[in-house]
Amino acid sequence: MRATNSVGDSAYSNLASATTPAAQPYIDNLAVAETPIKGSVTGSYTATQANDGVYETIAEKLTGGRVSKRYSELAHQWTFNVAAGSSIDFYANAYRSASPAYETFKFWYSTNGVSFTDMPALTATSDGGAYFAYTLPFTTAQTVYIRLTDTDHFAGHTSIGTVVVDHLLIRSTLGGVPVAPSVAAGAVAPAESSVSVAALSLLAVGSRVNGAQVVDLSWSGATSPNVLVKRTKGTVTVESVTINDGAETDAIGARGTGTYVYTLCESAAPTVCSAPVTVTF
Repeated sequence: MRATNSVGDSAYSNLASATTPAAQPYIDNLAVAETPIKGSVTGSYTATQANDGVYETIAEKLTGGRVSKRYSELAHQWTFNVAAGSSIDFYANAYRSASPAYETFKFWYSTNGVSFTDMPALTATSDGGAYFAYTLPFTTAQTVYIRLTDTDHFAGHTSIGTVVVDHLLIRSTLGGVPVAPSVAAGAVAPAESSVSVAALSLLAVGSRVNGAQVVDLSWSGATSPNVLVKRTKGTVTVESVTINDGAETDAIGARGTGTYVYTLCESAAPTVCSAPVTVTF
């Protein structure tokens, strides 16, 4: 080959050069499956595959048994196929509801799905901050299970906490210093008021007392002094206003079978409501 310009031609040469893009210094391993264990799930693991303001939400549920012994609990698990690297780090763009204050949420990791090791508590209570980060103690390629749980299981602690997940990844660094993902790199997240955790979250658990139907309600996210409880059976809806203390027992009193749909709304803004929850006896 030779080069030509207005001055003239160069001599022929057998040398040529080209520049290729720099190799990506890491591999981002995303969730490939999930296992709901305890709690109420909105969305799916596919919502965690990008930092884009699309969320998977996991809310606690109440245990069964005697009302005085019940508590809220949560457990959810994601599966990753992780590539080898010089450093392997777990990152989560996620946050928890601010209440209940006594509740703690933690991520755990496992390489066999049986024995899990806990990470520090998730402390963020709003979107848009730095990623939760944890360096995993291995560098080999393998399947990794990430589990999210609550840690408070005291009887009577029945308020419902929620965790919202935008992005989960396990980054395999291919040499050099690990670089954490940036929240700003993704789409601008919506304000918290437009995210499902900031909306009303309602849980309804049916039981029988001496054969009579009873439904225990618990909720989070309401800001009005009072809330509006709607109970619908067929075409009949019964409404009642109660203090916003996070819990209420609806003593229906009926016997036999029946299906009820509950909705909780802000008393000061009746159009701001939870998703409907169905209880079947």
